[in-house]
Amino acid sequence: MLSQGIGLDAVTLLLVAQIAAWSGALIRHDHRAGSVLAMGPAAFTACMMPQYAIGPEYLKLPGNNERFLPFQPCSSCCRSRC
Repeated sequence: MLSQGIGLDAVTLLLVAQIAAWSGALIRHDHRAGSVLAMGPAAFTACMMPQYAIGPEYLKLPGNNERFLPFQPCSSCCRSRC
């Protein structure tokens, strides 16, 4: 399970973040391909967020990630508006 988490974070940093940054640069320069390219990272985020919310075994493993998760979408939304 740990290797799967490390691999997922690696894919996120190496692929999804790079595509999101590239699409942001294209959108900033008013290129039409930027919004189409941004669909990939948006779909990845929409797919992964429920897995982060539902996936952890809250009853079996100790931790405080259940306290942090409700604030994550809210903070992402606030950061994107600034």
